[in-house]
Amino acid sequence: MFIKAAWYYGPSIESVGDRDLPPKGYNLFVLSAGHTKPITKECLETMHPPRRDYQLIYMQHGSLHYFDKDGTEHIAPEGSFVLYKPLEYQKYNLYLSEEADIYWCHFTGIFAETLLKDCNIFEKRVITLTPQVEYRRIYTRMRKALENRPRHFAELCNLYLKELVTTISSAMDDETPSADLPESLKIALAYIEEHYFEKIKINDLSKIAMVNKITLTRQFDKYINLPPKKYLNKRRISKAKNLLLQTDYRVGEIANAVGFQDPLYFSTAFHTEVGMSPSEYRECSK
Repeated sequence: MFIKAAWYYGPSIESVGDRDLPPKGYNLFVLSAGHTKPITKECLETMHPPRRDYQLIYMQHGSLHYFDKDGTEHIAPEGSFVLYKPLEYQKYNLYLSEEADIYWCHFTGIFAETLLKDCNIFEKRVITLTPQVEYRRIYTRMRKALENRPRHFAELCNLYLKELVTTISSAMDDETPSADLPESLKIALAYIEEHYFEKIKINDLSKIAMVNKITLTRQFDKYINLPPKKYLNKRRISKAKNLLLQTDYRVGEIANAVGFQDPLYFSTAFHTEVGMSPSEYRECSK
């Protein structure tokens, strides 16, 4: 098997039995994060004793076979998130034949439930979305922060966790049903979702989607009801809204982080989309 992970066992945690509770003074705390996949064993079985924390698993590749207490098997497909809440039965298998590959984190604290409820995730067991490189990147940043313990690493991990949960929530709201979409449009949408913070031109996007610019623009108009540039800005602003709520970054920093090179243009586009400036949006959401 293969496991690359990092855990927090700090001085404020007195016993093994308390490792699923936050250190004193924290309302939200990431306890561990990692990456697991079978590379030799045909089946990698995981079964946790009752825990008091949350676990959020991302199925990067393959399927997660998880079980109810009575032995009933369920399958979470590629791209899925599986959420376990405190004291829930946890048993799941990864199979080498499916090239199963998961990222996971354990977190705890009284704010955890609020965060999940605010993002409409708390009541769900499985959330199936289109796979994104960004999910893997967030989990990896979380693990490395726990592993290397930079200054304020706990706060940094909390930011990563909030980013992960709000990104999932945004994808749940915004993901377009793909069954009837042309394959070229699916490719273009997936590329935008993974590279929204980069400079993207319609000519480059059409080459990636393997259609000409006119055809791709018509597909956006027909199926998305927006031209490519406006759709890209809409996704960037959606990401910016999450950052405005979950971080203390300056508006100019957020503009740059989501792909707007000009902060003034970002503020204008944000106001057009949301009906208020970025600063007003942040203030009204407090």
